[in-house]
Amino acid sequence: MDATTAVEEVRTVGHGVVGVGFGNIQRSNLEAMFGTENYTLAALDGLPGALVERYRDEMPAAL
Repeated sequence: MDATTAVEEVRTVGHGVVGVGFGNIQRSNLEAMFGTENYTLAALDGLPGALVERYRDEMPAAL
């Protein structure tokens, strides 16, 4: 099973999926797997902050 198929299967049962990319990954690959609004791309040294920011965007009621 490829990543895109796995993401589609998880979404089918009602779960949200957000991709996180860093390093040499291409934005177009993340968009193909997760959709245009469902991923975060960060430099490795900025990854911790990017993850916190994305979590806050996805889970505003939890904060």
